[in-house]
Amino acid sequence: MNFSQKFPLALISVVATRAIAQPTPVVAISAWEVGKATKSIAVFNLGSPINTSLRLLASAQVNVGPKVPRASVATEPKAEDFLIQGEEKYEKGDNQGAVQAFNQAIKLNPNYTEAYGNRGIARYRLGDKQGAVADFNQALQINPNYANAYNNRANARSDLGDKQRCCSGFQPSCAN
Repeated sequence: MNFSQKFPLALISVVATRAIAQPTPVVAISAWEVGKATKSIAVFNLGSPINTSLRLLASAQVNVGPKVPRASVATEPKAEDFLIQGEEKYEKGDNQGAVQAFNQAIKLNPNYTEAYGNRGIARYRLGDKQGAVADFNQALQINPNYANAYNNRANARSDLGDKQRCCSGFQPSCAN
């Protein structure tokens, strides 16, 4: 039975609207012919994932159009995903969580300049000035044009009392 051919679109939308508006989360949908129920199509929880609902409807031989993927379509996390996660944690003040997320980004992409730079900032905020300097150095090794790393490294070295080396390789900031 093709659900979309059996029932007019207005009826389907009314059923869906009424099902969503119900205070109880469990809904039963039945196929109706003129005046009588022919068979129960599916019972599902409105909080269930769409794939679960599609599988239930497919098992009741209802053609709902889209096919449920057989294999997982989720992709492996990327370094950029962990960078974004680290930035979000940093913004919330979770510097330790940010460092862990940046570690994952670096593990996936050892040449990720921004991940080293951001981890350096989070380490700096945690009081690990030496670790911060090491991260800024690594970022500059990967990309010598990464200006923020020069500035951040100079600030970390200055806080460590290393006034002599705070400006090594970054003469423009020392001119002021």
